[in-house]
Amino acid sequence: MDKKIVVIGGGTGQSKVIRALKEDITNLSAIVTMADDGGSTGRLRKYHNAPAVGDLRQCLAAFADEDKLLTRVFPHRFGNNRWGNGAQDIEGHVTGNIILVALVDVFGGLREGISAAARSMGIKPTHGVFPSTFDNIVLKARLKNDGVIVGQHNISHRIPRAKKFRIEKLSLECQTPGVSTVRANPEAISKILAADLVVIGPGALHGSVLPNLLIPGIKNAVLKSKAKKVYIANTAIKLSETRGFNLDDHVDSLLNNTNKKIVDLVLVNNKKIQFRKPIQMLMTDNACVCGIPVTQADLVDETDVFSHDPVKLRSALLRLVD
Repeated sequence: MDKKIVVIGGGTGQSKVIRALKEDITNLSAIVTMADDGGSTGRLRKYHNAPAVGDLRQCLAAFADEDKLLTRVFPHRFGNNRWGNGAQDIEGHVTGNIILVALVDVFGGLREGISAAARSMGIKPTHGVFPSTFDNIVLKARLKNDGVIVGQHNISHRIPRAKKFRIEKLSLECQTPGVSTVRANPEAISKILAADLVVIGPGALHGSVLPNLLIPGIKNAVLKSKAKKVYIANTAIKLSETRGFNLDDHVDSLLNNTNKKIVDLVLVNNKKIQFRKPIQMLMTDNACVCGIPVTQADLVDETDVFSHDPVKLRSALLRLVD
C-alpha cells in the first residue's frame, strides 16, 4: 500500500505494530524512545557512555529479514541475569545491544550505526528506525504526593501501589553538555510531517510512549501533521507505572502531558481474556474517551493477555489507513 505510516513508541508494543504493517506498507517509519535505562541498555549507558539502544534494537529486529544471520543473533541474551555483576560482565547483555554500540563506535555515530545494522539485516530502504532524539536524556515523574522518581526503569517498575503515588506529570532532563532543551531528531520530524497515519503506542505509557512526545519538536510535528493520529491503547495493565489506571486515565495522562489535540482516535481491544490471576484489562463501552472517538476491535494476543496480536493489528490499522 502506497501510504506513509509513522509509529511512535518503544519496546515490544512498537515492534508488534511494525510486524503488523511491514509487509503491506511501503513507507513505514518507527520513531523510537531514547529514555530506556534498564537492564542491558542501562548498563551500557552507565558504564560505556552508550546511547539507549534497546528499543532501537527491537524495532530493527521487527523490520529485518528473518533469514539474515544478524537478525537471528540480535535477540540473544547471555544468561538470565539482566543486571549482570558490573561493568565488564557480559551476563545479561543482549547481543543486538552490544552490536549496535559497536557499530556506533565504528561508524562514528548513532545514525550511521543504525544504517549499517539496517543494511546488514536486509531492511527495506523505505522502512526506517529513527531515534526521537540524539541527546542524552533522563526521564522524571512527579507523583501525586509530590514525590519524584528518576529514571525510566524506576518509573516503569518501582512505583508503589497506593493511589497517592500515581504519576501526575512527566518531564525530560537533557544531560547533553551545553544543551538545555531536548532536541528532536530532524529526520523524525520530517517523517511525521509527511505521514498519512501517525500511530502512537501501544507500550508502557510513561516509560516508552510519552518520552517521545515530551520532546517539543516531536510533539509539535505531530500536532502540525495533517495525518490521522491514532493512539493504540494497551490490552491490560502490566507495569507498576499505570497500576490502577483505567482506559480514561491512560488517555487523560497522554493528553495532559502533551496536548488535548495530540490524537484523533483511540483504538481499543474489545476481546476479554481469562488470565491465571486477576488483572485489569483496558476496555470500554463508551463511544468516546476524554472526548476522543473510540474504535474497537479484537486485538489481543490470546496466548499473552498483555500483548497485541500483529495479525489482528494489521486488519484494524489497514482499515483505518484506507
